[in-house]
Amino acid sequence: MTTDAFPVLRLSGPADWLQALPYLFGFPPRQSLVVLCLGGSNGKRLTFHLRVDLPRPADRGALVDHLAEVLGRQSFEDLLVVICRDEPGPPDDDDRALWALLSERVSISGRAIDALVVRAHRYWSLVCTDARCCPVQGSAVPTVEDSARIPAELVLRGCQAHESRDDVVAELAPLPGPARVLLAQRCQAADDAVFAEDAEPSGWSPAWVEAAVRRWADLLDGPVSTAPIDPDLGAALVVPLTHLTLRDCVAGVCLLRRERARPVLRELVRRLPEEWVPAPATILGLLEWADGDGLRAGIALDRALEADAAYSFARLLAQKLQAGIRLPDDMVRAVTAMATPTVTAPAVRRSRRARQGGRSDNRR
Repeated sequence: MTTDAFPVLRLSGPADWLQALPYLFGFPPRQSLVVLCLGGSNGKRLTFHLRVDLPRPADRGALVDHLAEVLGRQSFEDLLVVICRDEPGPPDDDDRALWALLSERVSISGRAIDALVVRAHRYWSLVCTDARCCPVQGSAVPTVEDSARIPAELVLRGCQAHESRDDVVAELAPLPGPARVLLAQRCQAADDAVFAEDAEPSGWSPAWVEAAVRRWADLLDGPVSTAPIDPDLGAALVVPLTHLTLRDCVAGVCLLRRERARPVLRELVRRLPEEWVPAPATILGLLEWADGDGLRAGIALDRALEADAAYSFARLLAQKLQAGIRLPDDMVRAVTAMATPTVTAPAVRRSRRARQGGRSDNRR
């Protein structure tokens, strides 16, 4: 499900934005600094959002300098800043010091529509001093019981609010059990067949690459199934992704079919042995980034790099994501253009020595 089928969700004030935050980030921000960038044709569409852990006083300057660099790459008209703390009570000196440093080093003078401090389900403004709208005792953050409109609309758009970030990370946690062992065995058998010394010359040929890409397209275009992926099919989908051109073609196929591809990639990442995780996890990270879900994109890329710290495609995407760079349109166009492969020569195979010694240089 995409948000394109729905009208614009209108958030008219601080209370609405605060109620939307758990769905924007996937969990309620706690001990966090949140920045929402608003822009677009009417100057009030959400164009970028980020969350970072609250810094220690000694680390404020470095964090704010990093935020200034990230925000300098964004296009926006207005900002909403939210400082989230667990402790009850009104804003304290730490809150005001962080806001003062942000105001000084980030060019937000006149662009911040508000700076809010949320503590124990109440919020205060560091900008507004009008007691009629911003009472000194703070205002209650609305709950679903107070108003269900915003949570309901965001859930319909496919947004989820987990209890914590750890719960979002758990979406890609390895699944234990015999199914994972069986898939590992099938992957190893398929890998051995492709790289055997007497393997057929057709292995990794242009026709072989095109057939492997079609296998992905046929799966994502076929009937929706809730059953686990068959181990033989899983191995046939994953093992060819060590071919770099084929991997990029599959990324294009998945970008064009994001809603169907996402659960398939998530299941594979959770069931695969670590050796085979980097390629599908990186493709999943690319899809999440393309949909604007920086949290899940980062988690997927972290999974890829935990499995192989030298996987260069994941490392490149993670660096750009961390720097707050928007996914370039030309990258999306280039990757989706590869959904129909035109391969003139096979890629370099991993040598048997490299395969027996661990991950090869050919795996990026």
